[in-house]
Amino acid sequence: MTALFAAVWSIYLGDRLFDAWRASTDSRGLVAAELPERHAWARRQRGILTACLVAAVSSGAATIGFLETSTWRAGLVVAAATGLYFLLFRWSFSSRVRLRGFPTKEIAIAGCFTAGAAVAAAADSIADLPLFVLAGLGCLILGNCLLISRSEAVFDQFEDPAAFFAISARVSRLPEIVLFAGIAFGIGGWWRSGPEPALFALILCSVLTLLLAGRRSPDSKAHTQPVADGLHLLTWVIALPF
Repeated sequence: MTALFAAVWSIYLGDRLFDAWRASTDSRGLVAAELPERHAWARRQRGILTACLVAAVSSGAATIGFLETSTWRAGLVVAAATGLYFLLFRWSFSSRVRLRGFPTKEIAIAGCFTAGAAVAAAADSIADLPLFVLAGLGCLILGNCLLISRSEAVFDQFEDPAAFFAISARVSRLPEIVLFAGIAFGIGGWWRSGPEPALFALILCSVLTLLLAGRRSPDSKAHTQPVADGLHLLTWVIALPF
């Protein structure tokens, strides 16, 4: 679990630093009013992000010797998939190629995160993991990504053209639809397997994220990303008693 935590934060921090670096070399830019606060903060605090990235990578590297062979082999597959995501959607010209009406980038993110969680949970028997939990987790992460994309649509038109809502003519309720599906998968898993902490956390996070999606005011949009991502920390609170 420590390795997964370090990997997720290494990817996130590296991505934020890449955005900050790209902004400094990009002549297009955005006016201050259009720049999301989290991106503005990252551009001002590159030193802090770099230090945190070094700490995350170091802590992750320190755990490699304690991982079972099957775990790090499965982790390499997920790492390769994550690298392919960055190549296609973040670092290459193909990031500007969008499939009409299809959230390709957001699905790729959800797939990588779900696969990483599956490896951390059961590297030896991923096929035995509850299908409802994996499907619900994938929907939760996909809904999270779509919600953030919708709230930052103006910014994405300039800086992240692969994002689903970078084009205005989109299905505006898609985040809610996906989150509803995540709740349905969670309820289905509860009905089939009985009450389990993972299912309770999945349903709770999906419901709270769905409530967040219903807030459309400018002020709420400015805080969508930190709140949406912060809700996932509830899984740790739920897991503590078990």
